[in-house]
Amino acid sequence: MHRLTSGVVLTLFLAVSPASASNLRSWVSGTGNDGNPCTRSSPCATFAVAYLNTSAGGEIDAVDPGEYGPLTISHSITIDGGGGVASITSTNTDCGFNTAICVLVLGASDMVILRNLSITVTPGPEGYGLIVANGAGTVHVESMSPLA
Repeated sequence: MHRLTSGVVLTLFLAVSPASASNLRSWVSGTGNDGNPCTRSSPCATFAVAYLNTSAGGEIDAVDPGEYGPLTISHSITIDGGGGVASITSTNTDCGFNTAICVLVLGASDMVILRNLSITVTPGPEGYGLIVANGAGTVHVESMSPLA
């Protein structure tokens, strides 16, 4: 397990959480739909939409293998790819260059846990990264598989 803190740059997927996030636990599936409520029985298709539906401190789990898109994270959350291969392609530009996961301005007590994910690196003209973490807080990276 690796710990990332303020000023450390790695590529991650992130999304901004609205006040309406209601799930403590959300789900994504390769056959999911982003119009769904991200429940186990009605999963979303992307980590970004599941993040918008998940409360701070909650968890997003993958039901099955799939490509779940880039993500920007701004509050405590756990993202778990589960036993299958949950994949993310680095196409996010929220951190200023091409990344898969972007963690932005966490509070000092915030924690992000990323586990069981595979990241595909897509180089861009401005550079790229797997996970980029900016701000305070802690980012734990567990059992990740970069696929360059």
